Amino acid sequence: MSLLDPMASPDLESVTRDRVSDFVIRTEKRKTVTADGKPLFRPRTTQTLGVDLERNPAQVALYEAVTDYVKEGYNRTVKNRKPHIDFLMVLLQRIVTSSSHAIRCTLERRLQALENLRDFHTSLNDEDMEDFDDLDGQMQLDLYG
Repeated sequence: MSLLDPMASPDLESVTRDRVSDFVIRTEKRKTVTADGKPLFRPRTTQTLGVDLERNPAQVALYEAVTDYVKEGYNRTVKNRKPHIDFLMVLLQRIVTSSSHAIRCTLERRLQALENLRDFHTSLNDEDMEDFDDLDGQMQLDLYG
């Protein structure tokens, strides 16, 4: 903001929606038009469809199992202050609602990564392990992945 107008935001507290609105151009897809002024996109219509979950108990069990895993993992990452993992836990929840195949592939990759990490940890001595734990996740992957 200071590049556009040094006086518009002299400090972080002054950055508010009202103060930056003059510098932000928001283009909404539904308002986009062609050169002739005609709408570029058709209006979007949505409807709610009911799903009979009793017809597929395996799907319900999968959803509940992933939800339990996500809750446990999310609570652990909050406790251990690892916000980058919080995002991954939430992403798993979204994937399970999208596709059984997608969540299966994702969880298989997660399991393989955890097994690789376990194998790696067993190969380290205590001193190496302390050094490894001090690194952030990306550095761990870069150095030892």
